[in-house]
Amino acid sequence: MQQNEETLPSTILVSATPNYYFVKEFLGITDDDIKSIDSFNDKTYNIEFVDYDETLEDENNPLYQKQATNTFVISNTAITAQKSFITNQEKENSLLTHSKFTPADREYIFEKVFDSFKENGTHKFDIIRSGPIIQAALNISCENMISEMDIAENILQRLGRLNRFGENEIATLKIAITDSIKTGKQTGKAAKFLGRRFGLQSSKVWYEFLSDKLESNADITINELYQWYQEFYENEAYVKMIAQDFIALLKDGVRVIEGNIFEPKRIKLSKNSQIKLKKHSLRGNSRFVNMAVCDIKNRQDTKIRNEYLDTEITMGVNEITGYGGIGTNLLNFMKSRHHNLIDGPNLTRMPYNTILNNARDPEKQIYVSYAPQGLEAINYPAEAEAIYYLQGINQAIGIMALSKL
Repeated sequence: MQQNEETLPSTILVSATPNYYFVKEFLGITDDDIKSIDSFNDKTYNIEFVDYDETLEDENNPLYQKQATNTFVISNTAITAQKSFITNQEKENSLLTHSKFTPADREYIFEKVFDSFKENGTHKFDIIRSGPIIQAALNISCENMISEMDIAENILQRLGRLNRFGENEIATLKIAITDSIKTGKQTGKAAKFLGRRFGLQSSKVWYEFLSDKLESNADITINELYQWYQEFYENEAYVKMIAQDFIALLKDGVRVIEGNIFEPKRIKLSKNSQIKLKKHSLRGNSRFVNMAVCDIKNRQDTKIRNEYLDTEITMGVNEITGYGGIGTNLLNFMKSRHHNLIDGPNLTRMPYNTILNNARDPEKQIYVSYAPQGLEAINYPAEAEAIYYLQGINQAIGIMALSKL
């Protein structure tokens, strides 16, 4: 891309999913400057949509079903991946990956994922259950895939992990979709999530387009699918709905920037200075937290340990404080009971916002759950919505409230 030969250097923008509305309307790139390169992968892909009732978290739900060997199950949220993994961890030789791990666990699991599913990998594990984190920048492959419905770009990115190395003549992608997403109405969890992420209408029209195409040709190649993707963006009615989502997303981005929302980071200012927090970035509004560790075999078999995490980890402020009244504000429990449970200052008279702001420092973390021993000593029950660090039979499951089970 080169808009002005005299002032700008030549730039090449490379993407498997360019979002033609964005590159044309916002970057000003014309059709003449967009060059497609065919994939060397000429294998066949069978794609089908699977209707399901998201209120059922069992064999009737494709995201929770026990899966065959060499399968990736990709959910739009970490919690769906966690719950489906818990449901099947005693029956499957699987790995769970998402964004809610400690750094050490994340690195350990990433190595297992890559070693097992890379080209000529070990195949020590049969299945990956994952949030969207797996859909890009990982050179891994599977033979079968189950994906929760999402926008075109995310579906295509996920498809890039399916038969990536062309080892199978045919590979299968099943896209799980609810009636709410089909109609574009925020009446179910899956549709509400896409709505909050400004992708519901884009997902709806991608379903309409793709399902219509698949009626006459369910078996296609990667190159044919990308021709469809270009055709999708040539439909004015579809582009109108995509623009609606995209502009709403940009407006929310402005809100984030103007609000100076930040992710807590520690930086060392000089050789002799103490480590301080980087105050501003655009990665999110989070705080350092700690929590009790909980062992889990299945939804009915959990045991909270009398121990806490010994490493730094962060959570979003909204998750800690209950999303503005929708859930439970865990900071209130900490404020009233922390001094009885942990050797530290009495927080009862400390202003709410002071506790929240102090948690930019990992030494002043917010506790989102407490160990049973301390609670029993003061004869006080655990907060019903308390969040724990779950440890499964063979691997960590990560940050999760037991109430979500």
